[in-house]
Amino acid sequence: MNAKFRAGEHTCAYAPIGYNKNPDIKNKLMIDEETRWIVEKIFELALLGNGASKIMKLLIADRIPTPSYLNYKRFGTFSNIYAVAPYGYIRPP
Repeated sequence: MNAKFRAGEHTCAYAPIGYNKNPDIKNKLMIDEETRWIVEKIFELALLGNGASKIMKLLIADRIPTPSYLNYKRFGTFSNIYAVAPYGYIRPP
């Protein structure tokens, strides 16, 4: 694992939001054009001086889907979570 970390290889089961696993090169990521705008929006909000909590509230207000919901829609994972939250986000208590 340390060798993979030093080489900059991706070692998780799912790619982070805004990326897809490269189908040709194992442990490499490529930009996901479908979800790229979500990452760009988060960075824009951060550049405007918003903190993590404020960004989270703005994303929920705009009904931006969560990464796990996107995985559920694409791959069918996390289905037990979204049986009660069909719109891609879970409102905080």
